[in-house]
Amino acid sequence: MRKFLSSLLLALPMIAMAQSASIEQCQQWAQENYPLTQRYDIIRQTEGFTLKNIAKGWLPQIGVTAQGSYQSAVPEYPKVLSDMLSQMGTEMKGISPLQYKATIDVQQTIYDGGVINSKRDVAKASSKVKEAVADVQMYALRERVNDLCFAILLIDQRLKLNEEMQRTIDSNRQRLATMLQGGVAMQADVDAMSAELATARQQHTDIEAQRGALIKVLSLFTGKEITEVSTPCPLGRGTGEGPLRPELRLFDSQLSLTVAKERALRASLLPKIGAFTQGYYGYLGMNIFRDMMKRTPTLNGIIGIKASWNISALYTHKNDRAKLELERQTINNDRDVFLFNQKLQSSQEDSNIRRYRQLISEDDGICQLRHNVREAAEAKLEAGIIDVNTLILEISRENQAKINKVIHETELLQHQYKLQNIKGYETK
Repeated sequence: MRKFLSSLLLALPMIAMAQSASIEQCQQWAQENYPLTQRYDIIRQTEGFTLKNIAKGWLPQIGVTAQGSYQSAVPEYPKVLSDMLSQMGTEMKGISPLQYKATIDVQQTIYDGGVINSKRDVAKASSKVKEAVADVQMYALRERVNDLCFAILLIDQRLKLNEEMQRTIDSNRQRLATMLQGGVAMQADVDAMSAELATARQQHTDIEAQRGALIKVLSLFTGKEITEVSTPCPLGRGTGEGPLRPELRLFDSQLSLTVAKERALRASLLPKIGAFTQGYYGYLGMNIFRDMMKRTPTLNGIIGIKASWNISALYTHKNDRAKLELERQTINNDRDVFLFNQKLQSSQEDSNIRRYRQLISEDDGICQLRHNVREAAEAKLEAGIIDVNTLILEISRENQAKINKVIHETELLQHQYKLQNIKGYETK
């Protein structure tokens, strides 16, 4: 008993997770479960680190160097002056050809022409583009989930019709068995109906296997143990403007990136102003006269402000702007192509929806006629007018008419969802 209870407790989470779900729930779960979802966090973290690094451009830039050198020639006193100083008792060693120093150089940006801010804008715009690309890929997942859900819905309807056909065949088999006992039917008739019943049951087994495979794939997509998909309500054409397709947001973010790049180009043309300080310890120092008398290292320093202007950026500025303009034209062209294809797809789906509505309006009449023909065939069989094979044929035709109807109804819903997906509407 204890082992049984333990097994039951372990199975409870799986039982609780097994559930019926709507198409919209499956779409949401699939997006949450899809590995691509992790990319959004990666993009945000990367953007954060990039912005922090760019902001550090305002911090003092510190460099440390050390060097030693031996010079082939150094400045010397004229021999006349050197002899005169020597006679006065002053010894001048002169500058040593061996020189060395360790330097600390500090640069502080005061005005950079907007370079740092433009880098920050480019980094943010690049992250928006990456997120928009991920949005496009996530949106494409909806179509795959829809196809799975509607395939399951269609199979469920086929299972119901198969069970209904089995009941009809079994009813006729039992009627034939009774007629056999009365001597008005042959054993071959009963066997033929039994074989048809066995075939229907075999079809049921095959359809159930197909359903199990689709349910397993859908469960893998959503990360949930789904048992069935609830039938959605028919969708209207929609009113107003739904949310933009992610492709359009991608084009907008790409255009924003080109604007940020253009600002960065303008910033590269402006002059830069900064403060600097440099200190070094070594020989030769700044006091050359002292170093001529003493060859010992000293501490030296300098501080100041400098302005710089890299006019070589003007050489390529015109071409760089032309390249950005071509990039914008390419993006706008991609948008026009997308909108054109979207219009074509919407028109095609509109035609499909009208076609299936027309087919459905005719299906009820066809199903009713097939039902009447099948019932008449049953009566004729009892009267001995037709054989059992004719009845089996009429049962199959009635079942096929019902299958055509549920296919048309499912296809209508699927094309309505496709149209919503193409236009960017959220299904409710």
